[in-house]
Amino acid sequence: PAALVLFGSLAGLVLFLFEVNASYRLAENSAKANLRGVTAQVSQVIEYLYRSSDSESQIQALVSRLGSYQDYLSAIIFSENNTVIQSNDYRQIGNAMRDTRAFKYQSEFLKIRQALAGVILKADNGDRLIALYPVLLKSGKYEIKPSRVAILFVEYDLSGINKKSFASAFKRAIGSSIVLVFFCLLFCLNFKSTLSKRFQKQFAAIIDLVEG
Repeated sequence: PAALVLFGSLAGLVLFLFEVNASYRLAENSAKANLRGVTAQVSQVIEYLYRSSDSESQIQALVSRLGSYQDYLSAIIFSENNTVIQSNDYRQIGNAMRDTRAFKYQSEFLKIRQALAGVILKADNGDRLIALYPVLLKSGKYEIKPSRVAILFVEYDLSGINKKSFASAFKRAIGSSIVLVFFCLLFCLNFKSTLSKRFQKQFAAIIDLVEG
């Protein structure tokens, strides 16, 4: 019986780890899709506003609002020279990239400017998603196409959804483990009852044989 209960408990633990891993992946993929959609749309709106006149206040309000959304840690626009021209944290405006958390993604900036395509990255410690999207600035006086490309940098916090995913997986795994242990106990009791009846029959047959 103890071995069966132990087996049920271990199986429950394996199931729990599987549930947690699956929940994390599902939540992360959902967060990536959400971040990709929002950042792509916002970058297009900002690009349009930069080509319009007297739009700085609108861009500032948009970036500030984006950085204040739930689970959004920061939103920054870097100029073609990699200085902060807009940020939800006004204190960062005018800073060089090296003075921000975007500095470690400096190599990605060049790739994005060349490909003119956004990317979603995962931070090294796995607690954040990073969105980097190009923003074409207004064309120069003699330019047919814009040559200056800004970068929209957005940080998305994963810790909140990871906690929710863990709690959800824990509830599902606990329920499954209880059912599994219950069936193991039921099997054990049924096996014991069957074994006891078989032993009684064998014992009765031996008594009959002895008594002739």
